[in-house]
Amino acid sequence: MRIASSLLAVPVLFASASSLAQPVTLPWSLQTQPAVAGTNTIQDVAIWVHPRVPANSLLLTADTQNGLLTYGLDGGAQQLYAADGIVSSVDVHEGFPLGTTSQSLVVTANPSLNGLVAYVIDPTTLTLRRVSSVMDQAHGYNTVRLYRSPNTGSFFAFAGGQDGTLRQLQLQAVSDGGVEATPVRDFGNVGTGLAGAVADDLAGALYVTRAGQGIFRFAAEPDAGISGTRVVDPSLLSAQAGRLALYSASSTDGYLLVADTGASAFDVFDRRSLASLGSFRLDQDGGVDAVDAPRALAVYSGPLGSVFPEGLFVAHDAIHAPADNLKLVSWGAVARAFSPPLRIASQVPPADGGVPGDGGVGDGGVDGGSGGTTQPGGNGPVGGFPSVPHDDGNGCACGTTSVPGATLLALLAMAVWGRRRTRQS
Repeated sequence: MRIASSLLAVPVLFASASSLAQPVTLPWSLQTQPAVAGTNTIQDVAIWVHPRVPANSLLLTADTQNGLLTYGLDGGAQQLYAADGIVSSVDVHEGFPLGTTSQSLVVTANPSLNGLVAYVIDPTTLTLRRVSSVMDQAHGYNTVRLYRSPNTGSFFAFAGGQDGTLRQLQLQAVSDGGVEATPVRDFGNVGTGLAGAVADDLAGALYVTRAGQGIFRFAAEPDAGISGTRVVDPSLLSAQAGRLALYSASSTDGYLLVADTGASAFDVFDRRSLASLGSFRLDQDGGVDAVDAPRALAVYSGPLGSVFPEGLFVAHDAIHAPADNLKLVSWGAVARAFSPPLRIASQVPPADGGVPGDGGVGDGGVDGGSGGTTQPGGNGPVGGFPSVPHDDGNGCACGTTSVPGATLLALLAMAVWGRRRTRQS
């Protein structure tokens, strides 16, 4: 038992060494136009991927001064949906059955209408069309995230409020071509400070951040009960952790990303084990226009045209003149800023034919996948432990960690040396 305890201490040190490291810094490459009116008003962002021309994809932005705005991947504003009021959160999911076709479904949390509102995107005109009345009205939500059950194919919305309210609603098409929502689970009060959430479809998991309390995991199926488990300790984040995003490197691997508002950084956790892999910051021009106090983020692992062939990471920048905006950078640049590099699902071969940076080859950016072994009652993997080595499909059994193997050997040696000294004394 003493040997097991000594060895168990090694993964804890293993994770701590990563989390205590200084954030890596890299430049952003593009930025959006500032908000139409007001300052520090952007609350959330989502990436809609065009089904035929990825370069025509859009950024969907929730803004508490302007409403729902869309931007192109060049940063130019596309359309403003101000008639429906202001928006505090937005999410998009592909494949929603509406009429005789499947659509890209967008759902917003709308404080003006005091509920949720659904839209679909026309890939020809790149415009949104409202397809619902106010859903689940009389709830002041600041977070909404969409989930498609791997068991039934049903669509759901998770909606949460700053006061700790968290509900699950099933989304269904109706005969008039619209969308309606039916509450299927009320979690009650999960604790104040609910700042963000993300659903991992294939893992059947919902992750939720609470300011100063870390990250919690809930089972995403509607009949799974209401208990959750803390899977990331608050010591690994600032007290102002914000939104969450999921990077899919394959159907099972990738990263859980956190907009760490208080640290002006983005924290990275292994998708399987939720071990801390460090953090990164976005800077430009020697700090003249760094990303500061980000509340929101979004990521896509597939190629998006010639500008972002290795995926896209989008960051909210709260301090930017004349108003806050979004910064864009290739996921490949983020991944290679780490040592060893993070995985890249869509790698571009180097011109010299060499191996591009490491990071692995995924499935071309298919979303979803396991965030670790799902346990009854929504319990997930224990945060702070490195992932179990796995076969990446290319004959490589790889563990995902940011600490070199030599460091692990040194930690093992320290553990053994400590046990020997204890016995001698």
